[in-house]
This record gives sequence, C-alpha cells and structure tokens, in this order.
Amino acid sequence: MNRASIECILPVTPLQEGQLFHARFDEAGPTLYTMYLSALLSGPLDVAALRSACVQLQARHQCLRACFREDRANQTVQVVLRDVPLAWRQVDLSGFPEHERAERLDRLTEAARSERFDPAKPPLSRYLLVRLAPDQHRFIICTYHAVLDGWSSWILLGELAQLYERHGDATALPAPPPYEDYYRWLAKQDRAEAENAWRGALAGLPGPTLLAPAGPDRWLAQAERFRVEVPAELVTKLRGLTRSRGLTLNTVFQGALGLALGAATGQSDVVFGTAVTGRSPEVPGIENMVGMFLNSVPVRVRQDLSRPEPVSAMLARLQAEQSRMIAHHHLGLVDVRRAAGQAELFDAHLAFQNFPGAGTTGGFRMSDVKTSVSTNFTLDITVELSGDAISVDVAYLPEIFGRGSAEALADGLVRVLGAVVAAPDVPVSRVAVLTADERRALLELGQGKAPMAGAGLAPDLFAARAAAEPGLTALVCGGTRVSFGELAGRVNRVARWLIGAGAGPGDPVVVALPRSADSIVALLGVLAAGAMYVPVDLSYPADRIRFMLADAAPVVVITTAGLGDQYPDPGVRLLVLGSSQAEAELTRLPDGPVSATERREPLAPPDPAYMI
Repeated sequence: MNRASIECILPVTPLQEGQLFHARFDEAGPTLYTMYLSALLSGPLDVAALRSACVQLQARHQCLRACFREDRANQTVQVVLRDVPLAWRQVDLSGFPEHERAERLDRLTEAARSERFDPAKPPLSRYLLVRLAPDQHRFIICTYHAVLDGWSSWILLGELAQLYERHGDATALPAPPPYEDYYRWLAKQDRAEAENAWRGALAGLPGPTLLAPAGPDRWLAQAERFRVEVPAELVTKLRGLTRSRGLTLNTVFQGALGLALGAATGQSDVVFGTAVTGRSPEVPGIENMVGMFLNSVPVRVRQDLSRPEPVSAMLARLQAEQSRMIAHHHLGLVDVRRAAGQAELFDAHLAFQNFPGAGTTGGFRMSDVKTSVSTNFTLDITVELSGDAISVDVAYLPEIFGRGSAEALADGLVRVLGAVVAAPDVPVSRVAVLTADERRALLELGQGKAPMAGAGLAPDLFAARAAAEPGLTALVCGGTRVSFGELAGRVNRVARWLIGAGAGPGDPVVVALPRSADSIVALLGVLAAGAMYVPVDLSYPADRIRFMLADAAPVVVITTAGLGDQYPDPGVRLLVLGSSQAEAELTRLPDGPVSATERREPLAPPDPAYMI
C-alpha cells in the first residue's frame, strides 16, 4: 500500500474500535461480526451486469474500499483506498440433483459465513453467486461488520438493482453523501456531557445483568441460532396497543425483554444492550449514507415494586427515558461503563429491524432475503418486521448458555408480550412471566419438600461418586480434562489445608478465582472442609472487592497467583493456588477422603454451605 493508492484516512467509531479489538483478541479463530446477506434471485439473470453493478458499488462508496491499520501513534484508523479488486466468485450447482444441490449450497453458505476477514487487508466484502437453475440464483454478500451496518446493506441493494438495470452505468445515480461528514460530526460531540447523561441514567444500578459468568470464554464461543414466529393474532394486538398508548413496538419489546430477564436473573432492575442507528439528523444526507454508524448502548428496565405501577405506565416511562438518551447514543460502550462505574453491564442484546422483504428489477425477482450478524453476546435477540409479520431471531453461545435456557427466555419474552397486550394496566408485579409449571415448582420450593430418601451431604455424595468411578471425566475446562479420582484428590488436599487453617462449619471462606478448573476445586474443597464459600467476582472494582471482604470477614481467601497482593489484611490467611508455596503445602497432605473426625465438628444439613 503506497501513499498514491490512499484516497483518505478516517478515524474509527467506538463500536468499530471494539469490533477490531475482538479481531486482534483471537487472530486464529473465525471472524466475529461478519454480516451476512443472502437473497434468492428468480428470473433471467445477466451475470455480467450484476458483477459490473457490484464493481460500481465498490467504486461509489468509501466504506467498501476501506481497511483498518494503525498509524504512527499506534491509533487504529480507517484507510480508504482509491481502488480495490472485487472479491467475486461464481458456482454452478444447476446440474446436481435437488437434494445434493441443497447440501452443496448449505456447505457453500457456511463456508462463506465462516471465512475469516483480516481487517488490514481489503476488500472487506465478498460476493458469491450460486446458480441453482437457469432462472434461479442465490446471491450471497458477506461483509466485515465494522465497515457496514444493516441499514446500509439495504441502501446498497437498492443501488445494486438500479445499477444492474443500467449494466453498471452509475451516471444517473446521485453522488453518495460524503462519508467523512459523519466523522466530522462525531468529532464535534460533547463527550463530557454524554458521560454525565449516562452516569445519571445508570445511577443506583445495583450491578450488571448477566445470564452467564463474565470471562474471556465469551469472545471465543461460536453462536447458534433459532427463530420464533410471533403469532399473527398477537402481532395485531401489539400494533393496536402501540397505537392506543402512543408507544413504539421497540419500546414494548424492550419492556417485555426487561421483565423476562428480571424473571431469569431474579433482579427487578435490569440492563441489556440495544443497537441504535447512530444516524443523527444533524448530518446532511445521512439517511442515504453507506457505512458503519451503529452503536450498542444500555437499556435499563426498572420495576418499581414499592407501588402498583401499571405495565403501560412502566412502558411510557421507559420510552421517555430512552428518548432523553438519543442525543448521547454516540458514546462508546466502554466509556458508558466507565461513567457508570461498572466493569460489566450486560451480556444480553436486543436489535430491532424493519427491512423490506423482496423486490423486482430488470427481469429478476429478489425474495427470501436473509440477514444475520455473528455475535459475541451470550444472548442476542433480533426482532425482524416484514410486512405484517414479526419474527424473533435468537443467537446464543451454547458453550456458556444452553439452547434450553435460550428457548426458555425467548418463550418468556413472547409470553410477556401476550400478557401485556391482554392487560396493559395490570401492575407490573402481576405480569405472568413464568409458565404454570415454573410457578408451581417455585411455590413448592418455597413451601419446602421432604428430603429425598437416601440423600446425603454434598461432600459425602461427591466422595461416593469419585470412589465409584474414579476414571470417569468429572471436569472439562478448555483443553483440560480431569477425572473424578484426580479431582477428588485435589479437593481433599484443599479441604485438609482449610481445616488446618481453622475453617469449619459456619466459617466463611472467600473464593476469588476466575472461571477455571481451580474454581471448582476450591468450591468443593470448602464444602469438604465443612465451611461455607463466598464467591467474589474479580471483575468488580477493587474498592467493591475490599468492601465485600471486610463485610464477609472470611477466615481464608482462596485466590490465584498475581492476585494475592490485593488482599493486604494480615488477619486473613491466603491460599494462593498455583503458587510454589501452596502447591508444596498441598502436596504434603493426604489425598484420601476427609473423615468426620478430621473436621472441627460434625456436619449437619442446616450448616450453611454458601453465602452471597
């Protein structure tokens, strides 16, 4: 890349910066944030005209000729080149039998979606045209999401149709609005004002809303998807509710998701992310501008349980709160979290899309349009409006949040929508979030059940399992597999160390470890010693961790190498797993089952096992 080949250099938006960070985080894995668009083209097709139209699209729009590099100050910038070759591929499957054709198309589609983009090497868009029959083609466009948002993709499809009809002649199309205008507007925004606004909007938030433990595993997991169709009768009632109460569909879905998340997490003050267009009306022509303008911002849904607030009033309050924040949607999520004093805010995300479904141009008809974006959120919900239909596309990370949990939350969302339209003035606390079976199960737990025959204490049950099948895999963490026998030996040594340190029934032991095999060893070791474990999330601010330690008053803190210096209290003993001293002390201890006589006093079912 020489200086003459560069058209201009632009900064990056906060969302682009976050996406590029994830690309550098795991350079060997598949690309996160690949935007996929697929359309079925029916009718006679002039392939040369379609390819020429794609060439002209790339020539017209700077974002399609951009890549991302670091400047001399090690700041990431967007480098727009004057000319970039078109990444075009054609495949003919028309000669294969129907079942084989479908299988080959699925393989081609999956390969196109999973092929990695290098953000430093343009082009960051690829075009695949698959011939299925003489008058039927599947057209697939895959783009690195940092250069293009969903709104822009539909602008491009409209231009593509016009260029196709003109065989690539772009002279009749108006010149695209200058992409640089958006970045000039972004640079003028008052950052301090936006930070203060978000600090106020999130003031008093008790903590993050997480469906799965925070940790680096989330960035490496691959999402799976399923779709839920909202019943037509419910769609009609939703539209009636929004018209009669002056609400948007987006607000109703946000409120419903907030209630469903509240039921799933046990919180009455929840926060999740949402995608906002970022297209400020202050930028001339931005509605026709092609590029990346999206941002992800928090949505806070609070249930005021101190008074019988009607659902409709809660939704109106939510809509007003969100409207006040529109002027501050440009602030990056990292800066929003910093302003709120939270290391983490959410791992569930909601997007709302209203795109056209089909069109006719130049003899072919475009239909069955499919769009998706890869995600790193534990749960990513996209509400898609197409004509009179509403569907909910759910992406989830199966390694950390199972399909059953994702389906339960999606079902809960639809169930809340039904409850809201059926009785919009019922108090929020009476909205039927749970199914009848879930409600019955919770009531039974509240009343208490008779103990199961033959049930024992947790340490004894684990010891019996390990003795019965010591060679069976008990724990998998990344590439590490631990058998029941190996796990039990490690657990018993930790338990004896804790007993020697004075830990016994009723004594709190803080477990301050990242999600790992050692965290499981520590929890089981505390139980085997007869003490109760107190988990401390290491992503919390240092001041909060110190407060929790002082409040819990543990006899021991189990942590890991490099973290021990965060706990300076000389009155608390530390077990620093992984340190040479701890490993030497543990190795000297027996690894057989811990007997009742070794503990300070006998264990009993009423003894506390866990404190939060």
